[in-house]
Amino acid sequence: MESVHTTRPDSPKPTDTVVIGGGLAGLSAAITAARGGAQVSLLEARTSLGGRARTDEHSGYLRNEGPRALFRAGHGMKVLKSFGVNPTGKSPVITGSALRADGSVDLLPLGPTAMARTKLLGTRAKAELVAAMGRMMIGKAHTHRKISFSQWLDVHTSAIEVRQVLEMMTRLSTYAADLDQLSAEAAIEQLRMGAKGVLYLDDGWSQLVRRAY
Repeated sequence: MESVHTTRPDSPKPTDTVVIGGGLAGLSAAITAARGGAQVSLLEARTSLGGRARTDEHSGYLRNEGPRALFRAGHGMKVLKSFGVNPTGKSPVITGSALRADGSVDLLPLGPTAMARTKLLGTRAKAELVAAMGRMMIGKAHTHRKISFSQWLDVHTSAIEVRQVLEMMTRLSTYAADLDQLSAEAAIEQLRMGAKGVLYLDDGWSQLVRRAY
């Protein structure tokens, strides 16, 4: 974008909008503002753009500095496509999963009913888990906006092992560990997005910076 100036704090340019930070969020904000007609200056302390969306090569292997998987149904994908960027990559081949509890491991096939077939949960716990997962996957997530995910679990689970399974799934999907602070709406939306698959990007996350910015 010609109206976006990438600069350092000691070399300001005439502008009416300033975006601080040249990561994906900052770059997206700068482009959006420029598309709206603003003269934008983007301030970045490092010598190159991208923030955590950087990919380095080590001994022939590509290493992402930040995230590794792009949610196919996520908001980030929608923003990128609005910029005319269609990320390329592959979805991981997953044939099953493993559940570990109290030193025991159970290998489960891939599928929506896998957790209900584990030997690590009793019959009542399995029924509770399936019911709770069903509530997460249907209905409107925004109705849970005012409570944390921990509070949601207080309402919809009673078996500690069921709570632990859902906490594990949520941490894996959201990268958030403090479920007392994470809103139930955000957690549920992220779990739904995760169920629709992820994309491992060709040449790493740096491709997004090269193609869009």
